[in-house]
Amino acid sequence: MAKSKTGLFALGFFVFAALFIIIAFVSPYWLVTDGKLKNPKFLKIGLWEVCFNGFEEIHHWYDTVFSGCWWIFEEEYYIIHDILLPGFFIATQFFFTISMCCVILSLFLSYLYMKKDRDDDKYLTLLVTLGTVLVIGGFSGIISVVTFGARGDGRDWMPNWEHNDLGWAFAMGVIGVVFLFPADGLRVTNVSLYGSRRGHGVAGVTADLLLPIVVAKMVSDSVVVLKAPSCETVISRKEVTKRNHEILTAAPRIHRRRDCLRPPYLGVGRQSDEYLPHIDINRYPKQRIATSVSRARSGSKR
Repeated sequence: MAKSKTGLFALGFFVFAALFIIIAFVSPYWLVTDGKLKNPKFLKIGLWEVCFNGFEEIHHWYDTVFSGCWWIFEEEYYIIHDILLPGFFIATQFFFTISMCCVILSLFLSYLYMKKDRDDDKYLTLLVTLGTVLVIGGFSGIISVVTFGARGDGRDWMPNWEHNDLGWAFAMGVIGVVFLFPADGLRVTNVSLYGSRRGHGVAGVTADLLLPIVVAKMVSDSVVVLKAPSCETVISRKEVTKRNHEILTAAPRIHRRRDCLRPPYLGVGRQSDEYLPHIDINRYPKQRIATSVSRARSGSKR
């Protein structure tokens, strides 16, 4: 379950972004009065809550006076819905809600990411899915904050517009959305590194020689023995580790080749054409296998 530094940095950026986005989503401080008016009719508004102080419908078709903080879709507010919910604000709510949903889904996927082993067949799919969700959430959030930033403090919305300022919750939303992008960028880097490692093999063995094999550490970090158990299966790291603590990992993909059941392959550095007599890495201890490798290289037979 050890994770790369890139993956952990990405997770850190994401947690920071998620915290800011969640706070912005629930806070009624996207637009606030600057406090310079003695009795402002408008106090503050968020995505889902608005606070008034003696506000009346501007056409004076109704005698209702609105005071206090209420849910923005409260039934009593239906007479001022055209004021409360202009098109740009509905767009802000819609796209920031999409971003929020992506963050919640990404939190669940990040939990799976922390629990998933890097040699699991679904690990790469999980990374790609998480990255895609972050991209959707990031762009939706950008659309939301840009829309509100351009229109939120305009003269055609809340009363006393010259005394209305964008609030700290809006600023947190902007920061959170922006931080989704480095989180996603690091995820992409992590996917690239993971794909590169999977594509180029383990311990310097080239991708062309990657069969459904188990890799066991032998003499040193540059000498490995690759054993092909079958052409149809790839043993996962978790399953292999239970059988032999010397086994490091499993080959990333299956190559259906005629020689897939060939004897174990000794790879030193990049590539070698040396073949060894059969060595059962599940039966022999490390010292005996190392001796067998040494004998095989010198031309002797067991």
